[in-house]
Formats: sequence, C-alpha cells, structure tokens
Amino acid sequence: MAQTYVIGLATADLELKTSINKHPYVRFDIAENIGSKEHRRTQYFQICAMGTMLKGSSAPV
Repeated sequence: MAQTYVIGLATADLELKTSINKHPYVRFDIAENIGSKEHRRTQYFQICAMGTMLKGSSAPV
C-alpha cells in the first residue's frame, strides 16, 4: 500500500460503497494540472480508499 499527497479536484461526487466482504471503500479520480502556462496539462489519478477511516463515517467522503 502506498501513501501519496496530490492537490487536485475530484472529477465526480464520491460514493461510499461496501465490498462483497462487507468492507467499506470509495473509488474516485483526481485531476491535477501540471506544467507551466504554455505547457500545462492535466494528469489523472485513480484512487481507491478503504479501511478504518471509512468505517462508521456518516459524513460525506
């Protein structure tokens, strides 16, 4: 498992789901703009978050 820090925007609303084994998870994409003004481009990260941080959370993820 890896940990990384990215500053960007989620491309859609997040939805808490439950796996077949009853584990909570959320899957989403983050869009990050990189490069200088003339060479700016967007790169996307696919994220899957799971575990105890999501368990029992009633707040939006």
